[in-house]
Amino acid sequence: VWVTPWVGYVAPPRPAYVPTSQPGPPGGCKNVLFIGVRGSGESPQFPNLVYNETSELANMGTKVPSVAYGDLDAIETQFAADNRPSVRFLGVRYTAAAADDIRNYTNGDFVSSVFEGEFALFDAFAAARRQCPDEQVVLSGYSQGALVVHLFLADFVADNPGWASAIAGVALI
Repeated sequence: VWVTPWVGYVAPPRPAYVPTSQPGPPGGCKNVLFIGVRGSGESPQFPNLVYNETSELANMGTKVPSVAYGDLDAIETQFAADNRPSVRFLGVRYTAAAADDIRNYTNGDFVSSVFEGEFALFDAFAAARRQCPDEQVVLSGYSQGALVVHLFLADFVADNPGWASAIAGVALI
């Protein structure tokens, strides 16, 4: 038996920030922007990395949209129709490398995908803040997307005063 004692997770060092080509959130300013980050291996995947330009919920994978729908249900039940906050959606565009392929770990693609997602979330969030500074933001991620959101909160929100107050909620799956 070959035993390696577990001493805890040590995150790889964060690489230098690399800007991504994130589109800004679609539509005009609303009360709430829901940003979803899909999980490991969820569509779209390479080599056909094509995003749905008509439904941002479709760009959030399979699990995150249910959180978005839950938020919409909560808004509908908690607010009168004439005082209901308006919501828009954005699915973060990044690789979301599969977690079930050992090659993605041995060649570094999985870790690269995580940091690509973090930088893409940063770019999307920063663009949203410039476009609509009064908009509240809900962040949600599944699997690798949850790690992306977690790292974004730890690495970027702490460095940007005022961003934390713009975050209305976080849901990690």
